[in-house]
Amino acid sequence: MAGYTELIKNFEKIRSFTRDFFIYGFKGRGDFDGLSPRTYDNERRRIESYLSELIVKTHDSKGKSISISSNTIAKTSNPLFKVWQTKSFTKKDCFLHFVILDIFSKHTSLSVREVAEIISDDYTTAFSASEPMDTMTIRNKLKEYTQLGILEGKKSGKTLHYSLPPNPLHRLSPKTSESLNMALSYYKNILPGGFMGHSINNEQDSPFIYKQIYFSQTLDDEIVLKLLEAIEMKRMVTLTMIPAKGDRNRKNPCVPIQILSNTKSGRRYAAIYHENSRKFSTVRIDYIKDVDFGEICPEFDNLFRDYQLRMKHSFSITPQTKEKLHNLTVRLQIDEATEQYVLERIRREGQHGTLTKIEDNIFEYSIGIPDSLEMVPWLRTFIGRILQIEGSEAHIISQFKRDIHAMLAMYED
Repeated sequence: MAGYTELIKNFEKIRSFTRDFFIYGFKGRGDFDGLSPRTYDNERRRIESYLSELIVKTHDSKGKSISISSNTIAKTSNPLFKVWQTKSFTKKDCFLHFVILDIFSKHTSLSVREVAEIISDDYTTAFSASEPMDTMTIRNKLKEYTQLGILEGKKSGKTLHYSLPPNPLHRLSPKTSESLNMALSYYKNILPGGFMGHSINNEQDSPFIYKQIYFSQTLDDEIVLKLLEAIEMKRMVTLTMIPAKGDRNRKNPCVPIQILSNTKSGRRYAAIYHENSRKFSTVRIDYIKDVDFGEICPEFDNLFRDYQLRMKHSFSITPQTKEKLHNLTVRLQIDEATEQYVLERIRREGQHGTLTKIEDNIFEYSIGIPDSLEMVPWLRTFIGRILQIEGSEAHIISQFKRDIHAMLAMYED
């Protein structure tokens, strides 16, 4: 039986468990259907080891539950970056990593055969390696590091020679380096792939604090970067979606068009075009398990332009699929003398909607949209100011009103 180890081969496994504990939280062993007690305990131990300072444990009638809690204002760096440092490696991987970098720090250019000879003569005996390194293993590692950009390869005749590329950071002035570090300390927490910035600048505390930041987004960064790469190359992809309970993984062939991010909820979406149904839609990125690249999409530019036109009247993420838009009208009471900031917010966040003054302290906001439902979260922030709400999607308006009445009933005696 394989022993327990904190390192993992498949990031998707730790991504799933970390999300369960961080976003949903307070889960115990019995809340994970289909998992053996040993598997649950192993994953819990890993997360407790990576994020020990963030773990919150509770005891109730169901037993012990754990969650991950973090004060985003008090943190200058994303604590979940640690999960990206958990990939397993072999003894040979570790040995070759440090040895190859050490060799090329002393030699300008070497072939595979020369690297193998140096390792055999100068390192294998010194480190008491249990078995010698074969040339093919060294060749594969040099090829891997070339693809990663750690090394560069140039042919001299029929022989490929490897070398360390010049470090552009060494040519920068101290002032430029300081400015770049400042930029890294900010953008590593808000842009996709922030762990890369963190790995460059992981010792300096950031001077920035954030009002709205979503640490869990880093768990989906690999998916986001693959989608962005597919968009840049104008490729079709097949998305493997995280299954619902009891379902198998679902494959979704499509063309990715754009990445959308909700700054209020922290959710990120992929706008996609379905080749089979010939329709645009959006999928939550945290529901995507993997991305496989397909062929170049010759119609990508036309699809992108079509999507932009369909999003012209969207309030959030829903593209227009029908010629006729749904109308929505909201009448609000806003004190002009003391609440100008509310009016400014409506003008700023209200997209293409119009705000009209009806009388003193009474305003009407109206908009035409493909889907009224996606406006509901925004409209809820004005509860207490709304005097009247009407729209062509009567069932959504009725549900909005029922929700308010249900909330009021909770506070009645």
